Amino acid sequence: MPLTDDGFVELNEDDELEHQRQLLRDAFNDPNLDLSEHSILGNLALKQTKDRVEEDQDEEQVYDAGLIPSSTGVSLDRLSANYSASRANATSSTTKLQITGTPGYVVTADPPTEFDTEDGTIFWNAYDTQIGEDGTAELTVYSDDQANYVNVNANTITVQANPVDEIETVTNKDPATGGADLETDYDFRRQMTLSTSATENGTEDGLKVALMNVAGVTDAEVISNRTEKTDSYNNPPHTVHCYVMGGTPADIAQKLLDVAGAGQAWVGDTVATAYDDGGHAQEVRFDVQQQVTVKFALVLKSAGGVDQDAVKQSVLEYMETLQMGDPVILNQIYGYLYQIDGVDYVNSISAGLKDPLGTDDVAVTAYQQAVSDDDDIEVTVNAS
Repeated sequence: MPLTDDGFVELNEDDELEHQRQLLRDAFNDPNLDLSEHSILGNLALKQTKDRVEEDQDEEQVYDAGLIPSSTGVSLDRLSANYSASRANATSSTTKLQITGTPGYVVTADPPTEFDTEDGTIFWNAYDTQIGEDGTAELTVYSDDQANYVNVNANTITVQANPVDEIETVTNKDPATGGADLETDYDFRRQMTLSTSATENGTEDGLKVALMNVAGVTDAEVISNRTEKTDSYNNPPHTVHCYVMGGTPADIAQKLLDVAGAGQAWVGDTVATAYDDGGHAQEVRFDVQQQVTVKFALVLKSAGGVDQDAVKQSVLEYMETLQMGDPVILNQIYGYLYQIDGVDYVNSISAGLKDPLGTDDVAVTAYQQAVSDDDDIEVTVNAS
């Protein structure tokens, strides 16, 4: 079908079949031509209809590929060039390890020394590092995998994969940061939409666009206080306060300095060093988005049983749709649960940041991210 003022009009299969049959009647000059499904010409009309509908679907996909809301995959990547945007690649996380051991012993990077978490997340030593005379050293390590899950908590990298007597203890006092999955189509579209509304500059919108273009950053908010007084968020006068989810401190700081320039007063508990065009070090402050854990208690009815892991995964899929500051809206979870085989009825959904849980939506502040994992979801299944 042609394009109209309403966009691409999808071809109706029944209408197209009648059109193909009429073409055959006209070609044979016989209004009573046998075009039943059991006739040769009837099957020809069906075949031509199927081919034309498939062609129409291909044409619609080509049309959709030129639009941000409907483009996918490589088509979306190519479209992004028009908006000076690019999909964020998967990245490893990095952190510092504090070790104790024999003075003078060198922890090698080639071959790399492996350190792990208790659940098997692998990290490699980045540089040859010698244990000092005081028996301590600090190593820079990076994750073996490139994904979100490698952003492990503090004091979790405690295992030597191949223990040696010269290394006695190992831990990470700070979390590993910077790990990210390959940016999804959904998140990439969101980034491109931001790019169309603002460019990288020193305004609030421009700084947010700039932060979203940093590798590993999945969300950001910016508050600027241009007044002479401390604002309602307790930000001092003439300051900028950025809240960032994901990314590494060094990359975030460098992007903020590159976009806003020197002389900007930054607010935040995270301090990182960036360098101006002259190579001079500049201190940049911002805050890392706060994660708050939401617990759930679900009561379901089922006649034939339900896969509880699938139930938990459905809740987690909903949680992944939330952005920084979004509340947990319990009514929206029902739709996810009713898609699961075996769920006959959802009796109740309770949630909260702590016990006792309630049936009200869970609100968070504008700079908090609601998160959950399997252990935070309790599922009770009763017989229908």
